Amino acid sequence: MSSTLLISILLSIVAFVGASMVKQLTKIAEAVQQIQVDMKVLANDHSNLKTDHHELKSRVSQLELK
Repeated sequence: MSSTLLISILLSIVAFVGASMVKQLTKIAEAVQQIQVDMKVLANDHSNLKTDHHELKSRVSQLELK
């Protein structure tokens, strides 16, 4: 077996593994981006719930005064 054939085989294996790693990193990046979007939505919902809570608290206070 010549050394060039051996080097070619090894480089092919390294290229295959490298391509697989890049695909996985791309999937991880997409998942992290989706998590960021979901977190923004949850943070917005949390802010809205805090506002609703303050409104309900004031309504209950008004009803208790009556």
